[in-house]
Amino acid sequence: MMIPLSKKERMRRALGRQPVDRLPVQTNYTRVMERKLIEHFKVPADELPELLDNHLLRLDLTFPKRLSANGTVSYDWWGAGWDTETEGYWHSHAPLANSTALKGFPWPDPQDPRLLDGAAIALAKDHGAHFAAPNFGMCLFERHWSLRGFDATLMDLVDDRAGVIALLDRITEIQVAVARRFVALGVDGGYFGDDYGAQ
Repeated sequence: MMIPLSKKERMRRALGRQPVDRLPVQTNYTRVMERKLIEHFKVPADELPELLDNHLLRLDLTFPKRLSANGTVSYDWWGAGWDTETEGYWHSHAPLANSTALKGFPWPDPQDPRLLDGAAIALAKDHGAHFAAPNFGMCLFERHWSLRGFDATLMDLVDDRAGVIALLDRITEIQVAVARRFVALGVDGGYFGDDYGAQ
């Protein structure tokens, strides 16, 4: 019988296709579902991951949250807008929808000194108990269409491949810079990407 493993070691072994005492699990949830879980289990939000036996420590970026004037759109770090009145993620604003001009666009700053403040605090509080995984949310194709618009992105793949490549290159440059900072911060194994293993 195998000695019980820590959550971090269980994740590392599972990713390396080595024997584990049991499968690691991860349950993520939207804000609406978080409220329902808190009400059902009668626990504070910060205790939910442990209650659900989560193995990943989700590390998010720290940036000023911004809403539209009427509060129906929430803008992410890149400036893409997401509907606040639907469950899950409903794209509602593509900042490059009307222009493919990359010069002059207010790109997010991957070297912002406060960008990983929340991640650093979360890592320090965790004391290495969980497998630390940065949450990029979207990486390349999804990030492209969140900025340009889904229909426009598909049309650009036919009509403006050079523009698609230029935008993907810019996205990649920023994501790589952020990834390097996360690695320097001490995340586990440098695992990055969409859905970060939650599936």
